[in-house]
Amino acid sequence: MGWAPGPAVDTDVTYRLDAKDVIVEVGGAWDEFARRNGGPGLEVDRVVGRSLYEHVTGEVTRMFVWTMFDAARKLGIERTQPYRCDTPDLKRFMEMRIVPGPAGTILVRHRLVSTEPIIPHVRVRAAMPGTPLRQVVLRCSSCNQLRHQGVWVEPEHLAKDVSGGDLDVQVAYSICPSCREAARLAPTR
Repeated sequence: MGWAPGPAVDTDVTYRLDAKDVIVEVGGAWDEFARRNGGPGLEVDRVVGRSLYEHVTGEVTRMFVWTMFDAARKLGIERTQPYRCDTPDLKRFMEMRIVPGPAGTILVRHRLVSTEPIIPHVRVRAAMPGTPLRQVVLRCSSCNQLRHQGVWVEPEHLAKDVSGGDLDVQVAYSICPSCREAARLAPTR
């Protein structure tokens, strides 16, 4: 079973970035979240002082995140961006709040909103460089849908269509057209 917060666990994770997107501070349940989600090497003392983009998979996803942060800095407006951060058996609906600060800094707060089970279970792994394209499925880094036969579908739908049960799939990260449009039109505060 995937990680779900207990009643006494703070699920919020925060980090502050400098003007060049280097992590300068982390807070909230950072280490607890990393530990419970199998994030070796992501403890506080190993991420502070490093670029956020070392921890974002996929060039398209890095550009998507950079664009949101750049807009927050230039416009001086905070925004909240919904996204998913699933485990193989649990959909985790999250929010990322981006708050611009002085001298180009940004405070980012990730908050768990709700969870739902995924049945059948879907395990995704980032495809290694050189993996034949026929073995790779595109995954939206925002909503976690998978592109199958030209259509973006929920992970469990792909599992049912492809294997009839649990699925282990290699993915390349992207942003689906719906999430790109939603981000473009997202209200700001």
